[in-house]
Amino acid sequence: MTGIIAHILKSTLADLPWIERFGGLVSVATRPEIDQAIDGVSSFKSMQTYPVACGVNLENCWEGNKFKHFEPDSSKAAIAFFYDTSGLKLKSTDGPRNSRLTFTFNLKFLCWLNIKRLGEDITANGCMPSGRLVPFVWAKMYGEHSAVGLFGGGIEETMLQNIEVTEVDEIAKNPNMFEPFSFAKNGDKRGLFIYPYDYFGLNIRGQFTINRLCLPADFGVDWEPTTNECTTP
Repeated sequence: MTGIIAHILKSTLADLPWIERFGGLVSVATRPEIDQAIDGVSSFKSMQTYPVACGVNLENCWEGNKFKHFEPDSSKAAIAFFYDTSGLKLKSTDGPRNSRLTFTFNLKFLCWLNIKRLGEDITANGCMPSGRLVPFVWAKMYGEHSAVGLFGGGIEETMLQNIEVTEVDEIAKNPNMFEPFSFAKNGDKRGLFIYPYDYFGLNIRGQFTINRLCLPADFGVDWEPTTNECTTP
């Protein structure tokens, strides 16, 4: 469910073209880092952790280098994605037969910026363009949202109601906001968090309602709500 909420919030930022590589909710992919000695003997060094997009499978993750898609480097202008910090929590129930279930969510929005590649229009030749960009992202995400039109007429558009971001907090500026991903630590050695680079993170909290009466009796393409008590947003 958090992936659906992230998709809805991502859609609010579709008109921000400076985000070159924009993901929804990422998954965590890990693999061992191996040291190859001069004598040919291999030894385990550490586990490396990467953010990967929905749809990345085991084969194209490693063999197709998809694991590097959201890893910062000098060739990319801006990277952004969502990370789930707490899952969903049931807040309350109401409506006919307690059919309306209200959940809370807490997502982290992370963004890394390459100042030289973003251009003067975005950076104004400043060394911390995040200060100019955060208010735009903040304003787009805060408040009420709708799933209608985002899922090709699927059940998400009817069953998800009253989607609202109630709090948006900027995370203290420290590379550890990118944990558990490996570049949060080795990025310091690579200079990824000092000029000509910048970054920011937001904690996004909110809530939404699932109307159980809007769920189909049988899951499928040609679904119908279980009763006429289902009301669309």
